[in-house]
Amino acid sequence: MGKTSSSKDTICRYIKDNYGIDMVVSITTRKKRDCEVDGREHWFKTDEEFDKLDKSKMFAYTKFPKTNYRYCAMIDDLKDVNTYTLNPEGLKYLKENKDALGIKYICIYCHLDEDTIKERARKRGDKEEDIIKR
Repeated sequence: MGKTSSSKDTICRYIKDNYGIDMVVSITTRKKRDCEVDGREHWFKTDEEFDKLDKSKMFAYTKFPKTNYRYCAMIDDLKDVNTYTLNPEGLKYLKENKDALGIKYICIYCHLDEDTIKERARKRGDKEEDIIKR
């Protein structure tokens, strides 16, 4: 868990590559960056497609108020052991709904200072306005 550009995906890829633990791919309404592949970093959906998802099967739902981007993952994508990246709002949702969803989890917090986060976001091609909003 951590803010945008805090190394969450890097850690999950390391765990998958070195320990064979799969990563759950989230669904988002955010636009795909040039370097991203649908189904690898996220499943990219329109707002209309996202609205059709079964909300009772979502976990770690997040909506960013400044951008209105939404993120979630689906309970059907979980196996016995997975990694999943989420932000602080997603963790709050997960904590509140874990019992109803039957999820057990361990949280690892990724923390970087704001300047490093902004620099990492710039390097991956995020627009300055999106960096400020996120």
